[in-house]
Amino acid sequence: MKIDCFSDFKYDLNQKILTFQGEVVELTRKNHELLAYLLQNPNRLISRDELIEHVWKGRVVTNNTIDQCILKLRKSLNEYREGDYIEAVYGQGIRFLPTIRSLDSDQTVVNKPIKSKTWLVAVLLMAILSLGTWVLIYQVNKSTIHIDAGIAPPENIPASPFKSSAKNDWLLHGGSAYLGYLLHLYPNLMLQKSHRVKTSETQKPHIILDVLTRDEVPWSVRIDLDQQPANDNRLKSYYADVSLSYNDGQMAQNRFKSDKLTELFPQIAAWLARYDGLETAQQTIDPHVFTEHETALLSYFRGLALQINGDAEAALMHFTQATEQDADFKLAWYEMAIALRKQGNLKKAISILNAINSQDSWMVFRVSVAKGITYNLLDNPEAANASYDSALQHAKANRNFDAMAAIYVNQAILYSNNQQHLQAEQRLLLALELPGMSDQHPGYGGLMNTYAKVAADLNNLPLAIEKSQSAIKAFQTSGNQRYEMKAKSRLAGFLLQTNELNRAELLVKESLSYATTINNPHAIISNQEKLATLYQKTGRFKSALSQWEQVVVMSTEQELYNLAANAYLHQIKINLYQQNPVQAEVTFNLLSQLVREQDNESVNPVRTEAELMLALFNQDIEASRHYLDMLSAADIELIDIYHGDVARLLQQSDKAEQHYLTALKAAEKTGRFDQMVRVMNKLNDLYVIHNTHKLAENVQQTAKLKPFIYPYQKYRAIAAHTKGNHIKALSLMQELKLKAGDFWQQADQALLEKYKALVSH
Repeated sequence: MKIDCFSDFKYDLNQKILTFQGEVVELTRKNHELLAYLLQNPNRLISRDELIEHVWKGRVVTNNTIDQCILKLRKSLNEYREGDYIEAVYGQGIRFLPTIRSLDSDQTVVNKPIKSKTWLVAVLLMAILSLGTWVLIYQVNKSTIHIDAGIAPPENIPASPFKSSAKNDWLLHGGSAYLGYLLHLYPNLMLQKSHRVKTSETQKPHIILDVLTRDEVPWSVRIDLDQQPANDNRLKSYYADVSLSYNDGQMAQNRFKSDKLTELFPQIAAWLARYDGLETAQQTIDPHVFTEHETALLSYFRGLALQINGDAEAALMHFTQATEQDADFKLAWYEMAIALRKQGNLKKAISILNAINSQDSWMVFRVSVAKGITYNLLDNPEAANASYDSALQHAKANRNFDAMAAIYVNQAILYSNNQQHLQAEQRLLLALELPGMSDQHPGYGGLMNTYAKVAADLNNLPLAIEKSQSAIKAFQTSGNQRYEMKAKSRLAGFLLQTNELNRAELLVKESLSYATTINNPHAIISNQEKLATLYQKTGRFKSALSQWEQVVVMSTEQELYNLAANAYLHQIKINLYQQNPVQAEVTFNLLSQLVREQDNESVNPVRTEAELMLALFNQDIEASRHYLDMLSAADIELIDIYHGDVARLLQQSDKAEQHYLTALKAAEKTGRFDQMVRVMNKLNDLYVIHNTHKLAENVQQTAKLKPFIYPYQKYRAIAAHTKGNHIKALSLMQELKLKAGDFWQQADQALLEKYKALVSH
């Protein structure tokens, strides 16, 4: 196999590894496929159709998808060396410009020996649960590691070479996990807390460890990490400046240097242990938790950094490499299962987890937690509960309160998903009552974020908002930006439900920007949905349609067809409000095609709802009744609104009012202002024509729910006009015209002109 070289980059097609001067360049799977095809066709004009055929394997993709893939590959290459790599020829295609030369595979930087995968095993060192980056520190059985005794004395330590670069953060994340495991091999040291500080313009990445000795002496250990290329630019030298403090006074310091990660971190752990009088580590039951294979460990470090930063797709590539380089590297297998789970490949993830065969209690505990999470996502609550109970009993037996809290939170998620909301809240309260739990605890943010969801499920939106704000504050304190943005996105959703639209918009735009930066497709889609909803609620229909179209594209690519169907439904609503039935039919046909192609039961009610909306718009009584009967069987929320709409079509105003009032009672139980306003405006519209004496009172009740100005203010104006207050009615309509956006229609303009005429007389 040849290695393709260009501009100091080297690409091994067989291993799917791109390096720049010895450093692995992170690429997504699709970027690997694109680069490989470009390298096979250098300096040749390649059309979009050719890219679709060979890179996307004939799948239906949009031009935007292709453009984003090309843009991302350009960006990845330019991060290491700026240059003109991919030329875009307008209307024709792209061309790969660099000169390419080939090397034999034995010249490549990364040596990747192939091993047969004799069995699949996995282990959990750091349980990054759905509640946040909560590291479960757990006592383990011990194993022997052979350490070179020739460690430099802790004085006259020169400063390590340092270059500010975020690329060093992979060393930070991987090193923190590795040290956490190694320190647990020493019975005289207990790791209580590990904190990672990322690279900045003024400091190297470093790890802060809170360690308790056998004599219960609290140590603070700071480890500054750095890497520098050797003269041949092929091998790295790794540096670690370690300082050991007690009561804010420095006890010792040392500088470590090694060309191998498998040597550097064991030396650090051994040096720390020796300061408490222990020379060797005990034997573990299972020696294959980590690896002594340098390249496998490097792949794991890089994969873990990507996993922590939310790029599970790229992380999976590195974990796969690690397991190919060392088939017995259990921690890499575990992280592979987690990456698969995050990408939605739940059955493959649980298959890896179920292949574990180990007597190591440290590993059995973590795999039990991972199984619980995965079984929950697979809608197997019995298996999930059994896994959690097994892990909880183990945590209780060892009085590991952090582990107990994490399991309680995951049990709360399980109960919540099964509509057992009171039981979910009870588990969260148990977690809050554990020793050491406070707003400074590293798991507090995740606990509060979960509590926010449970509170919303209990129809207590004020409590949900309060807990979301607590979660955001906790994540900000801990420096966990990824989960801070998740909490902000969740809070934005609650604010949408309470009609606090300005606050919601600021939060969702911030969350969307971050999700785009880290390339998290699910988070991008979720925030695009919220932003599209905001635009739609506030009369910015062009922006809303654009956002919904992006949701369709991305959710289809991710095979989240229910989200794509829902986006089509919202587009149809906008089309009909704009009095554009032709476009509504076009969108409906796309929705119908999606339903036919996927044969997914979850999207069938969406098409039925769209058919009902079109029938109501066309005032087709028979079709409206038919689709309403079908939709009623699907048990969608606030179905009585549609019953009221059909009753109005039949000119049965009293019956329509009763249906709307029934819907209002259902909405009030949820505590959601947005749903209540939706029903109140239906009643307002009914009272404009029938029971006008009820309009003013209903408008006043609507005002308490913080509605968007349209159509609420129109009903205020009509109520004022009914009472003979024509100036007020006119001023309200004039203000409404300025603020209604795309909601403003010809009928509204006609009403405004009518009030102008009344005032002029």
